[in-house]
Amino acid sequence: MSNRGPKLTKLPKKPKRAKEKKPRISVIAIILGTATLLGGVAATVTFLPRVSVTIGDPPDLDNAFSALVTVTNSGYIPLDSVGVKLGIGDICTQGAPGCSSVPTFPSPMREYRSTFQRKGLAPPRDMAVDDHFTFALDDITRAEGNRLTYADIAVIVNYRTPYLHLTRKKTFPLYTRKASNGKLYWQWK
Repeated sequence: MSNRGPKLTKLPKKPKRAKEKKPRISVIAIILGTATLLGGVAATVTFLPRVSVTIGDPPDLDNAFSALVTVTNSGYIPLDSVGVKLGIGDICTQGAPGCSSVPTFPSPMREYRSTFQRKGLAPPRDMAVDDHFTFALDDITRAEGNRLTYADIAVIVNYRTPYLHLTRKKTFPLYTRKASNGKLYWQWK
């Protein structure tokens, strides 16, 4: 028998397929991704606006309201329309009706419903980075500091961010404490 029929071409051999592996996320990829996200959040928080308030000892030790307050832009972006108000929680002077001789604070954070600002004293201003301004508490209020028994007040700073156009308010509560010399000094809550 002869082999004279048409020749059939052989089909090429298919390469062996490797077993398909399910993609797995490596531990290193998870760690690097988490570190990247945390770094991004930290960088964003760094550029959030920050305002700080400091208060010094009163120059007139008989008048706690003679203390100087300094408002500083301690963030990395300038601020617009920075204004200051004074919030009154409780002010008690000697002989005033309804005042106890022992203060009941520091109390938890309270809402300072009574706030006021003197026009012309601290008008809203724009503050560059590391810019600051100073005012005395008795420039805003005319409380009788020499008869003061105790006080619970707050310095309230309102400002706007120039790029995001957000209006923010930050409250810095203060109260008086009697020192060993018998004089009143301000302390942060």
